[in-house]
Amino acid sequence: MRPDDATEAQIKAADPDASTWLSANAGSGKTRVLTDRVARLLLKGVSPQRVLCLTYTKAAASEMQNRLFGNLGEWAMMSDQKLYGRLNDLGLSATDIGPEKLRDARRLFAKAIETPGGLKIQTIHSFCAALLRRFPMEAGISPAFVEMDDRNAKLMRADLLEQIAQSHPETMAGLARYFSGSEIDTFLQELSGKRALFNRKPKSARFATAFGLPPTQDTAQALLNAAFTGAEKDLIARACPLLEAQSTTMVALAEKLRRIDLETPGIDDLQALYAAFLYKDQGAYKPEAKTKSVPTKKAQEALGELLPEFHEFMRRVADARSLEL
Repeated sequence: MRPDDATEAQIKAADPDASTWLSANAGSGKTRVLTDRVARLLLKGVSPQRVLCLTYTKAAASEMQNRLFGNLGEWAMMSDQKLYGRLNDLGLSATDIGPEKLRDARRLFAKAIETPGGLKIQTIHSFCAALLRRFPMEAGISPAFVEMDDRNAKLMRADLLEQIAQSHPETMAGLARYFSGSEIDTFLQELSGKRALFNRKPKSARFATAFGLPPTQDTAQALLNAAFTGAEKDLIARACPLLEAQSTTMVALAEKLRRIDLETPGIDDLQALYAAFLYKDQGAYKPEAKTKSVPTKKAQEALGELLPEFHEFMRRVADARSLEL
């Protein structure tokens, strides 16, 4: 009997000769497809120690391993007729299933059990930990490191909070005004995930931006000096007509540029250029200020010899944003 469309798709996805991206709802058979894919690899003669299956959770890894070994164990005890039908359902053609293939299928369970290292069905975390343990010097870590799970991390944060309460009670009192119960652990968890931000000395403009305050006069002038050199006035005057002849996106860019006060630019003008040139990250313009893919390809061709100067202006705006951080 010809399988239905869903089963046909599963058989196709389980073919190890194809590189497959599988996306499906819960309970629709994703684990079965992955298990069948591994079984077909083994049937093709691939050594079990060369198979690597990575999952996100320990439960998923355990389920997949149990299901795979369960199937291989059943194959070892099946009659020829039943095993023939099982391999046919797996996707093997009738011409591929001969006495030798049936014999190989029955041996897979023992082969998978006895192979040194065996089948590697593990979580992404355990796989990465194994790599780090194999190359600790290259990773710059102690060979005796231990992974920190969520429970240990939570206990460590609680211990640290206790130390803060004892050594800096005024700090703890300030935190208690805004956080209570489990909320403070959530805050500390998010804070510890952004520890790299504490490795650089914050600038005054960063504090101003964080609290919605205007930069100090000296800081504002430094930002403006980084972005505006005077050359952009002629550049924008020549570039805008070329951009206005392009797509609606480039027309909108030209409108933004025309609204910039190039005679006496201010912080508002710089903010407008951020919006025109820079990507946003969680509502704020990205650190290191990576510029957008503007102008478009056709607009770049239209700008011609002006393009290097235009990109230089974008780079100066990005540099000014970096100074704020």
